[in-house]
Amino acid sequence: MSSGKELMKRLGVEIQKGDDYSFEQWRRKVRHDTRPVIKEITHFSHCHTLYRYKMLEEDLLQCEICETYIVGKAWGCQDCEFFIHKSCKDVPQEIKHKSHHGEILTLQSSTRYESGKFKCDACCNPGKGFHYHCSPCKFDLHLACASTAYTAYYEKHKKPLTLCYDFPIETSRTVYCKVCETEISKDGWAYYNKDSHFIAHIYCAFDNEEAHSILAIQERLQWLKIK
Repeated sequence: MSSGKELMKRLGVEIQKGDDYSFEQWRRKVRHDTRPVIKEITHFSHCHTLYRYKMLEEDLLQCEICETYIVGKAWGCQDCEFFIHKSCKDVPQEIKHKSHHGEILTLQSSTRYESGKFKCDACCNPGKGFHYHCSPCKFDLHLACASTAYTAYYEKHKKPLTLCYDFPIETSRTVYCKVCETEISKDGWAYYNKDSHFIAHIYCAFDNEEAHSILAIQERLQWLKIK
């Protein structure tokens, strides 16, 4: 039986001095290196095929899903000027969130309300793009809000802050965020420490910008994905 190196020579494979791997190892490497590159995909949110693109910073194109600028690999439809991050195509279409009694929230590309906007039940701010939605309850969450971590650590406050889905302070007075010093809506979520009475908006409680990065959001959404 021919050795691996003899077979490789017969197939025209150049063997460098010091190479010491079997034909089977080489075959696996070739199989890996010659995988067909996916050049087009379909996405539930768009009626046309999406093709591969590489975006530059000066292109100033926003991802339709996460609404941040795209630099690098993307999928898109140039005719419709519809583009998404390569990684955003894998954002879960269905999640379960403990804030909503474990009911299924479905990813929507646009709102179904007559106003053309939705109000996020977490941050209480409006939106009109991709979001998670429960139709029977008219419950809506921005993607970033749906991915909010249960515990936050704010550098200037030594104790951990807990995410509260119901307003944690019983008062008729206006309550202000300890970080940005603006009013916190009592209809939304907040980070709170009951020992120090430190309270913050859900988007103010993180010092680290990486916590708000699209990759961090995508990773946390995968934890909520319905298996």
